[in-house]
Amino acid sequence: MSLGERISIARRATGGLIAGFRGSGEVRVLHALLGNPRLKEQDAEAVASGEEAPGEVLGWLTRHPKWGNRRAVRLALVRNARTPVADALKLVAKLPRRELEQLATEEETPKIVRVGAVRRLESDE
Repeated sequence: MSLGERISIARRATGGLIAGFRGSGEVRVLHALLGNPRLKEQDAEAVASGEEAPGEVLGWLTRHPKWGNRRAVRLALVRNARTPVADALKLVAKLPRRELEQLATEEETPKIVRVGAVRRLESDE
């Protein structure tokens, strides 16, 4: 299947096809998928936490007007080591104290995010 066909299908896919495209490492396919009106929050979260997701897509997702404001998606993005550091730290700046405390102690969270969470917690005291 050509790239153009995959992009076209990702734009209008439903259920099982959406799940199949979530793990794509192709920037244009993921952009099309994230613009699909049938996409659900758990699908966007799966993209945000995906090990194959390119940093460019993850950075774009942090700024997406719909998905970038969803709690589960934001947390998946800050926990993903592939999310660009500047974008991850901007999200950390918006997180509530409870989530910052959780991130600060999670070993699997990227170190820069843990440090950002700790500094934010210290500045709020």
